[in-house]
Amino acid sequence: MPFTYEPTFQYGPDATSYRLLTSDFVSTVQAGHRTLLQVDPAALTLLAKEAFADVSFLLRPAHLQQLAAELADPEASDNDKFVLYTHLQNAIVADFDHPDEYSFLIIAKGGGSANKTFLYQMTPALLNEPDLVKFLGTKFSELGTAACPPYHVAIVVGGTSAEANLKTVKLASAGYLDGLPTSGSPGGRYRPR
Repeated sequence: MPFTYEPTFQYGPDATSYRLLTSDFVSTVQAGHRTLLQVDPAALTLLAKEAFADVSFLLRPAHLQQLAAELADPEASDNDKFVLYTHLQNAIVADFDHPDEYSFLIIAKGGGSANKTFLYQMTPALLNEPDLVKFLGTKFSELGTAACPPYHVAIVVGGTSAEANLKTVKLASAGYLDGLPTSGSPGGRYRPR
């Protein structure tokens, strides 16, 4: 049977709303018979500046829906609701989509995310449902007080390395992997449970 390559992450449709910062700093150049994209370093400087301003002051529509659900939760505390209303009062979201683009995921450190990230290197003996559920229950109880609601918890089991595992945790906690497929494929893609 011939080898068939299956990418590790097969992303689903991207439901993110984007906005165009500028059409400056980007051009095409000819290199022989190929047309290549040329990006001025000033574009990345502008992108980083705008991205950190956005993650500090703006909220995505999907995040706003989570905030609304938390507000409607009868078990939400007065403090939870105060924090949520503060978020909502400062939320402004731009809505533009562009077909030919690069997509960046930029995450600012904060909200206690770094001190709530853990890597446990265990033996494969833990990979059965009763033992894994018991292990995760113990670890959840150790999380303690988190930052601002709504809370995002991501669990990744396995990976090609510790670094790949932690990168996957960060992508999952940011919602970047929410569109992964839930079925197997002829090329051998694993079907998540």
